[in-house]
Amino acid sequence: TAPPSAAPASEHWPKPEAGTLAADLMDAAKLLKTGKVDKAISVLDRAEAKLKGAVDLELGEYHFLRARQAMLSGDDEAASAAFLIAAQTTGQSKHWAGWAESELRRRYDPNDPNIADLDFSDALAQLPAATDAVLAAARARLLAASHKPGESRAVLAQFSGAETMAGLAVVETMNSNWDAALAACDAGLADPQCSDSSRLLFQILRARGKYHKALAAASRKIEEEIVPPSGPPGVDAALLRQTWSDILAAVESMDEIGWASNSEFVADILAACAAMLGKQKEALTILRSAVQRRPASQALNASLEV
Repeated sequence: TAPPSAAPASEHWPKPEAGTLAADLMDAAKLLKTGKVDKAISVLDRAEAKLKGAVDLELGEYHFLRARQAMLSGDDEAASAAFLIAAQTTGQSKHWAGWAESELRRRYDPNDPNIADLDFSDALAQLPAATDAVLAAARARLLAASHKPGESRAVLAQFSGAETMAGLAVVETMNSNWDAALAACDAGLADPQCSDSSRLLFQILRARGKYHKALAAASRKIEEEIVPPSGPPGVDAALLRQTWSDILAAVESMDEIGWASNSEFVADILAACAAMLGKQKEALTILRSAVQRRPASQALNASLEV
């Protein structure tokens, strides 16, 4: 599973005339943002019939939304192909970032025994130079996944702001540097320009960082990552309670988007943290509600079975 990612920032298109291609694209984007994939598919099918004569910006946005639809449907191959078409059509940073994220989602698995051999040189060669914070964050994540954390941080150091902090938070999380990841999350959340999607990413990464830091305080390693219900001996109980508060904040934000993305990064620590704090009933209620919103989500269903 790739590290979590921020959804693209919302578009500032002028309000289009009803029934036009632009109106369909805007409607589909809104539906995908709240996880209403089936409705989005019918709107995009309608849009497809209007593509003749469309300008590059509209064509790119159409393929970008098809990629988001494929991603939410669990088809990472189709998502990657559509993101690449969108990026090559418009050259927009958000489209290239979407493609880079899809390559990570498709190819990066932290539990792969051959992870040391993982190399994203091919994707890095295709990705344009980091001329803005969005491209820098995308490049940094690919470098981090290629075991080049130093280069990754150097790319991010060229820019500032919430987008850069989001990239840094992901990079430090991938390298299990929990204090650095938490510092990046706090800096990003304090930025008044922080978008809703980046805010959710910071909430998720902050909860994950605190969870892993609480477990790292344990007096002995647990073999095969099987943690006793009360947590390993010496676990930082106070930090675990803070983690629970952060998880609930992330859950509230996930509810707003219908658990449309990154659900696997909330569901696993929600179930594990609840077990250690004796909050299984509360977790069960949350997960059941989430599964109703995203019945096809393997991560949510798996956490419900724990």
